Amino acid sequence: MADRTGQQLGNYYLARLLGRGGFAQIYLGEHLRLKTRVAIKVLSISLTGKEMEHLLTEAQMIARLEHPHIVRLLDFAVEDDTPFLVMSYAPNGNLRQRHPKGSCLPLETIQLYLEQVASALQYAHDEKVIHRDIKPENLLLDQHGKIVLSDFGIAVAARSSLSLSTQEVTGTVTYMAPEQLQGKPRLASDQYAVAVMIYEWLCGSPPFQGTPAEIITQHISAAPPPLHKRLPTIPPELEKVMFRALEKDPHRRYGSMQEFASAFALAHQEQPTLPPDYGRSKSLVLGSAPESTTAPAGAALLQGSKAKGRSLSRRRLMLGCLIGLAGLTGAGTVSAAWLSSLQRSPGPAKPQAGQTLVVYQEHASAVKTVAWSPDGKRLVSSGDSFDISVHVWDAATGKRALTPLKQTTNVNALAWAVDGLHIAVGNGNGFFPNTEHTAQIWDMTTGGWLRTYAGHTRPVRAVAWSPDGTRVASAGEDKTVQVWDAMSGAHRLTYTGHSSTVLAVAWSSDGTRIASASDDKTVQIWDASTLKRLFTLQHTSTVNSVAWSPDSIHIATGSGNAFWGGEHNAYVWNSTTGKRLFTCPHAGVVNSVAWSPDGKHIISGCNDKTVQIWDGVSGDRVFAYRGHTLGVTQVAWCPVDNLIASASNDGTVRVWRAR
Repeated sequence: MADRTGQQLGNYYLARLLGRGGFAQIYLGEHLRLKTRVAIKVLSISLTGKEMEHLLTEAQMIARLEHPHIVRLLDFAVEDDTPFLVMSYAPNGNLRQRHPKGSCLPLETIQLYLEQVASALQYAHDEKVIHRDIKPENLLLDQHGKIVLSDFGIAVAARSSLSLSTQEVTGTVTYMAPEQLQGKPRLASDQYAVAVMIYEWLCGSPPFQGTPAEIITQHISAAPPPLHKRLPTIPPELEKVMFRALEKDPHRRYGSMQEFASAFALAHQEQPTLPPDYGRSKSLVLGSAPESTTAPAGAALLQGSKAKGRSLSRRRLMLGCLIGLAGLTGAGTVSAAWLSSLQRSPGPAKPQAGQTLVVYQEHASAVKTVAWSPDGKRLVSSGDSFDISVHVWDAATGKRALTPLKQTTNVNALAWAVDGLHIAVGNGNGFFPNTEHTAQIWDMTTGGWLRTYAGHTRPVRAVAWSPDGTRVASAGEDKTVQVWDAMSGAHRLTYTGHSSTVLAVAWSSDGTRIASASDDKTVQIWDASTLKRLFTLQHTSTVNSVAWSPDSIHIATGSGNAFWGGEHNAYVWNSTTGKRLFTCPHAGVVNSVAWSPDGKHIISGCNDKTVQIWDGVSGDRVFAYRGHTLGVTQVAWCPVDNLIASASNDGTVRVWRAR
């Protein structure tokens, strides 16, 4: 099928070919009037009237699925006998691209992926929809790095006339359940496919390999090779879970996707042992006890499990209590009320808004920056001029994950790449001469610097990754925003529209626009390719923070200047017209704003020591968190959970529950 780039199909312009298979081409499309970006799958097979009717029925069924981990089917049409599907666009590729064949993944990463996939499939199965084509290529990554499932059964319906000898189907039969290969797919077939995929992630190769015919025969009649022979370190309980999901008889598998995911999580959870220095860190894992007290180690273990959304086995709960009792000499006393509450409440308490889960206090002075990893497992934070170091730590326990990275000058900004492996760092101190003013990329796999960008002449105050992870925008006291290549460090472009220090920068979710906030009292929205300024959001004071909503329809800004006065507000604006939609008033300077992953709420961090949650539609204040003793410098919403991290001048980062 010829490349149709540049053509029009229905109401869509085909901007770029994203990929092709044996039966379809996928394009990045743009709606001609709305200018929204979509993915368009153009089918390259001829369909009879009956086949077209069947395909339409499948499309109607899939279009009803609305779930955060499922790609939305937006439209289905036929033009000049060419059927095409219009879907929401996931800009960050798929899991096959992120983890090429032969990759072995950590259990924590696998579990995170399984939780998202299982949630989507359980929802689909409850709606009586079978995916029928689970494989890494069909697990896409959205603008936040979350998994979204694509190519539900509609793709199989369209491909039904193709031979199993084609290259397209070769990749599919690797994950196909025995009953599906025999023409009898059912809900449990998706579970089998997910298990094959996890098997591959665990040991680097799928259980069955060979020609399509050989793979089909093995699926139907051969037992999968034992995992412990390929991966000697796999816990026995986890291998049992995997082989139940890989049963030939679908009735012998788990009763649902959620049951499989829960069994996997439990088998994984039972394995870890506590580190030798557990409980001796300055970072506290807290429950609902007063924050001025030190929680017993048993309580820390309990709350750490809650923070991850997992339940504790009776054996681990007893172990935690014993650890707490054994440590009474150094930790004070365990209150009778606390022990009594454990007896009265065998299950975990219902999470409450504002519940503090972790207090990280390993920084030597005020904490200026904090950012989540894309999987929500870790946080990175940095201190002020008295603590010029970058810390990476576990969000559930507050334990350091890596040795702090010492810098030679102030760390002013941090941003975690969507791949979870790289962190952008903005450096510089304008009060001391002859210090570096750079943006750097820290490689988490090697612990060293991947790239140093030295294009700025003054301190770098903001850094932001493009949604596809290929570019970094850095900005600062030289009044510029500079965009550069993340791999080569090559300069791409420089925006010079501001008349004062640029304090914050953010990309739209499709990577086409950049918003930059400045001490010149403006936020400027401009084209990331042409540098053309689209419009300006005018304020009456310094603008300290800017954030796009996940769908890029709205922009939140935070303003205020303790020395020069003026407004102390957070605002929400329409990103297309520049119209101010509502104002969120504060009692002090608003240092930071961020959106919830679902785009329904905004958080703001303020000099008045509070973090406030606002309704993203009405502008009403929903909640105020008052756990800090000094001003809040930065806030960040966990990309995969209702957790918020807030950094403060009080020297702590607090992880707490939003709702």
